Amino acid sequence: IAPKAKATDVISKVEWLLAGLGGKENILSSKPVAMTRVRIEVKDASQLKTDAFQDDLQEIRPGVYHVIVGDKASDIAPLL
Repeated sequence: IAPKAKATDVISKVEWLLAGLGGKENILSSKPVAMTRVRIEVKDASQLKTDAFQDDLQEIRPGVYHVIVGDKASDIAPLL
């Protein structure tokens, strides 16, 4: 079993995600969907900074995205 993610790594990733997703107020829901992905539903997709994510952001359907976050998805999702 892998050790829990370091708090600073998780916080840095959360801050990066929030900036790219248009801020906490733009996130309707978030949950881990695999060890490496978080499913995020946003209010306004036009606020996303898709260039910041390169290939780590995948649209599932309008307003719903999977973001590859590494092996910390279960630690990151509740903080969004």
